[in-house]
Amino acid sequence: MKKRGQIWVETVTYTLIGLTIIGLLIAGIRPQIEKAQDKTLIKQVKESMEEINQKINEIKVIPGNQRKIILHIDKGAVTIDAENDLIIWKMMSSYEYSEPDLTITEGNLNITTVDGNPWEIIFELPFTSNITYDGSEISRELRETSTSYDLIIKNEGQNLDIRSMD
Repeated sequence: MKKRGQIWVETVTYTLIGLTIIGLLIAGIRPQIEKAQDKTLIKQVKESMEEINQKINEIKVIPGNQRKIILHIDKGAVTIDAENDLIIWKMMSSYEYSEPDLTITEGNLNITTVDGNPWEIIFELPFTSNITYDGSEISRELRETSTSYDLIIKNEGQNLDIRSMD
């Protein structure tokens, strides 16, 4: 009878040791997984910003021209800053994209990593054309959501107007 109780105690002890080891492994691996996810997300944000820039450059040529952009924000927020003719995407990241507080220019896109825990990655897309939001010189922030934003960008002669179809 004593031997039977000892087997159960050993089984529970080994199970607890195994679960502790698995927990420690997951705790150690999780930050690396988050970094890899954020690195991939940063690449997707860059591609989205490049697509927005491409669509705006396409419509700049002919007044009345317009394009639809489907924008999905998985992380962070996008600000259409009509006052300063910028589109800004800010996100918190466990991946350090570049040296802190140093702006990197990739094409028309300026990317800055702000020091912190987590890091703040700021993507700025400046325009030489006058950008308006829904016909006004205002700023509009689009937050992360499970659904996509449908945006229409239209050349209205002297202005490029961005409207949300929501």
